[in-house]
Amino acid sequence: MNVLITGATGFIGKELVRRLTGENNSVAVLVRDKRKAEERLPEASGIFAADLTDRGKLEVLAPLIKNADVVIHLAACIDYNAGKEALFGVNVAGTANILELAGKLGAKKFVYISSIEAIGPVSAKEVPAGETQPCRPANLYGESKLEAEKLALRAGAGLKMEVVILRLGNVYGPGSPSFVRPVAEAVLAANKAWLYLNWKLHRWHPVYIDDAVAGIAGAAAPNVRGGVYIMAGGEIPTVGRLAEAIARELGVDLETRKESGLSGIFIRFSETWARLKAGFGSVLRPRNNWAYSIEKARRELGYAPQVSLEDGVRRTIEWAKKEGLPLK
Repeated sequence: MNVLITGATGFIGKELVRRLTGENNSVAVLVRDKRKAEERLPEASGIFAADLTDRGKLEVLAPLIKNADVVIHLAACIDYNAGKEALFGVNVAGTANILELAGKLGAKKFVYISSIEAIGPVSAKEVPAGETQPCRPANLYGESKLEAEKLALRAGAGLKMEVVILRLGNVYGPGSPSFVRPVAEAVLAANKAWLYLNWKLHRWHPVYIDDAVAGIAGAAAPNVRGGVYIMAGGEIPTVGRLAEAIARELGVDLETRKESGLSGIFIRFSETWARLKAGFGSVLRPRNNWAYSIEKARRELGYAPQVSLEDGVRRTIEWAKKEGLPLK
């Protein structure tokens, strides 16, 4: 299978290139920085440099790339604070350019790597939310990913190309401490109060890097039809469980710390208030759960995440310590 991957030098992209080449696929990459790609992706069969917003450059590259059975579009602006022009310019207009390129390459399938941010947070009554859940993005990033999804589905129909939309959870693991680090920093900080406020009872839905990459590779297989899928971890942990898993790996006793001083009084009050709110019904339940169903991906893609939250956190923190990365 001939595969073209955009955003291949990123956290997910590097691991995806390694997996697909290891499965005897021919993998070309489209990147902004060719030198970085040459250093990080020695397995790539072809390295092509262009900004995905540069339509003219992509037109020039199309005859050089020649063909691709599958295009996997990972490249994106992930800076939530970048502003609408930048986010929509890269994530929507840039996706339109890559779709056009895919058509010129004769691609039979286009795999768009979206995000649970396209759905947005859900209420306790909606947990776990599936693919038919009404999308209510909470930020411009989520809005841009949702618009790109719609664009990809429309373009795929016009190009007679299978389009697979994968809404990934927060991807974490060795190679990127970005999801684990903020919680680790809070665990190590002097004031632990926020870990035991209302958020303790709500849910996040991360996915370990190995599971995410396996899922993407599976979705790219020739026998997989188009569709929209949520791809997150096999468990939906509470924020409290995530904090406790990280605390154990860092040797911090959160229960002891939360009982001390005024902070402990504030935390216990907040926990009581959260339990009371839960009994008042959905009127007082804000949409702040990030918890989704992966059953469609299990059923139709054979997606089967293997790494538990605790094991994923342990591997990530061990890697961060080995690399000498500060968690505080």
